[in-house]
Amino acid sequence: MYSEFVLNGSIEQLPVTNFSHITSSFDIHGEEACLLQSSDFVLLTSGSTDKPKRLHYTWNDIRSAARIYHDLFLHLGLDENMRLWEMSAWIPFMSGPLSQAITETYEAKNKILFSPITDQNDVIKAFRTVSKNSLEFDIVSMPVLFFYLLHQTVYNPDFIHTVVKNSVHNRIPDSIVKMLTRIMGRGIDAQRLRESISPVRYVVCSAAPVAPYQKVLDELFPAARIIDLWASTENACMGLKPPGANGHYLLIQGFVPEILPTEESRMMLDDPGHQPRTILLKDWREGDQGELVVSRMGDCLPLLRYRTGDHIEVIDPCDEDDSLGPFRFLPLVRLKGRTAERLDFFDPEQWGPYHGDEIHFSDIEEVLKSMEGIAWWELYATQELPRRLVLLIINEEGFQSSKEKVLRKLLSETNQAVKVFEVAQLLGELEIDILPYPAYKAIRQDIDRLSKERGASRVKPRRLFTMKDEAAIESHLRCKYGNHQKKLEL
Repeated sequence: MYSEFVLNGSIEQLPVTNFSHITSSFDIHGEEACLLQSSDFVLLTSGSTDKPKRLHYTWNDIRSAARIYHDLFLHLGLDENMRLWEMSAWIPFMSGPLSQAITETYEAKNKILFSPITDQNDVIKAFRTVSKNSLEFDIVSMPVLFFYLLHQTVYNPDFIHTVVKNSVHNRIPDSIVKMLTRIMGRGIDAQRLRESISPVRYVVCSAAPVAPYQKVLDELFPAARIIDLWASTENACMGLKPPGANGHYLLIQGFVPEILPTEESRMMLDDPGHQPRTILLKDWREGDQGELVVSRMGDCLPLLRYRTGDHIEVIDPCDEDDSLGPFRFLPLVRLKGRTAERLDFFDPEQWGPYHGDEIHFSDIEEVLKSMEGIAWWELYATQELPRRLVLLIINEEGFQSSKEKVLRKLLSETNQAVKVFEVAQLLGELEIDILPYPAYKAIRQDIDRLSKERGASRVKPRRLFTMKDEAAIESHLRCKYGNHQKKLEL
């Protein structure tokens, strides 16, 4: 009945929803009254555009998505008898339960190393286990951040020392740092790690775009085929990019997709009561763009016409690929970023993820607005690895904020912004740059310009920037802030 209702076009009679509608129902009626049945666990989104969302799942929901991925992996050449190393973030994030459900479908359990990660110590333990047992693998599956950490561990002999030094916030003697480095790094052998991954034939990536990590993957696995997995907390079975494909195939066996055009999103911003017109799957054409809307069943929390926040472009509405077996006719799309960010910043350049985490300006604003003396802030990230985050602060007139105070504030808060800054600080990739109040003149100029271009009601100077490398950030800041901007020491 559900499929017929969706596919015959009747779904257009339902409103397009987002998570705020679900939250409102939970607040009014209670979660138990709103769920079809009790859940086995509650998973959290990353909070990249708002507060983390709570999604209710049963194990059956996750296993249903895992079966689709598993069957497709087989058609791409992965064999159930291959030796697999699976390392994933554990509950409350989607990657762990989904990865476990996929590995459970493999018959040769003794050939699987499943490494659930809850904190940085678990990553070290996983590397230690592989080193100690001299394991070899045909398949390695991880979020891309873990590939970066593996690459650093294998090719950078000072990496663990750097991690220890950056994780110690108080000044301690270098001799103590060296001792802690030996303790943390005990049992990890870079040569054995290289030998363990040398036979790898397939690499499954997830949790962030692969492109910034391509050089890392090529060095770690020069002969492997790379598969890019697209799963989200709202819909575990979203899409997959096989080796050589120029986009992601939407796995419509698990959900029904629609496209919400950008102009419809803008109309909804201006008029909350506007009932938008979407592009149904049967009407998709090459070049269509907009926000991906999905409808999927679930044991406890079905989602009907749910706005994912992902901006896509249709490459081929019904691409044919023989390697996909029974999945061969699927829509092929290009994932272009977060729709909400496009609407917030009115700019084609997207704020990309930093080592698997995306962040919205409101997360940082929530932390920094509680600090006295900050007139403005901007955050810059590099596309090239190693990644760099540059947080620029402009003081209010008569105030002098210190880098140490700002860092302590960021790392002591509990919202989603902290995750990004904790990782950046841990890896030594964070720079905080503080400018005096006269630098705010450049922001006033931006506001005046935007007021003329867009009208006073939509003046939002950009706060988040993604740039090629450190030199591009330095050049931009020097041009924008002139003599107030000293040379960055990243």
